[in-house]
Amino acid sequence: MRVIRPECRIEPRVNEAIRYMKCTGFNDSDFINKVNTMANTLSESILPLGCYHYVNIAREGGKVDIGFGKINSRLLERALEGCDRAALFCATLGQTTDRMIEKQGNISSLDQMICDALASSAVEVWADKIEERIKGELITNPRVSPGYGDFSIEYQRDILKILEAERIGVYLLPSMQMLPSKTVSAIFGIKQVQ
Repeated sequence: MRVIRPECRIEPRVNEAIRYMKCTGFNDSDFINKVNTMANTLSESILPLGCYHYVNIAREGGKVDIGFGKINSRLLERALEGCDRAALFCATLGQTTDRMIEKQGNISSLDQMICDALASSAVEVWADKIEERIKGELITNPRVSPGYGDFSIEYQRDILKILEAERIGVYLLPSMQMLPSKTVSAIFGIKQVQ
């Protein structure tokens, strides 16, 4: 397992956060200023970490094995098509982000909603940066995460175990929710380098 730290500050995508809040087309200047101010405050408090690990892929009878058992998932099979290796990774914004979202909830439900949406966009920014760093010059397929389509959320446990995600402060509740809440785990297939 390799740990990754950001090379620069993680900035939330404000437009993406506004879309998460279903406020696109809403042009109230006070609201937009509030979102931009919160984005700046949030990006200063984020303490992101990530980790990744390479695995070999085996296929048998329509199932995919990425190191912890045979998985029957059409989504995963398509995501790993043409690949014999994969990268598992985890990206987290850390507990300070969860605390900030909670703190904003003590101010107002609107502030909490804004902070939560911005943090959701920021964790995707961080996951994108980790993915780019792992990929380098490799040819890869798009990433998928447990819980999407027929790739069961139950595999979250196995992925985090292989990654030793507790070393970066990521834990899994019995409900399969990851803590800190702004955490992403994913896998992407690696093709042969051209």
